[in-house]
Amino acid sequence: MQLRQTKDNLSIRFSYYLARLHGSQELEGKILWRVKGNGFSLEQISAYCSLNVDEIQVLIKS
Repeated sequence: MQLRQTKDNLSIRFSYYLARLHGSQELEGKILWRVKGNGFSLEQISAYCSLNVDEIQVLIKS
């Protein structure tokens, strides 16, 4: 009984954390899109945060 309950909780927790990750990435993309729209270059954004230019472009497009 205990093993089954643990497996059920694991799938629920995985879905929860996956949804939080997706929401976080979507929010980062919106923030970066606004920063870029305010005249900052991708290189300037990259120097400020821990992302490289390619990662920033992916987040902005999403």
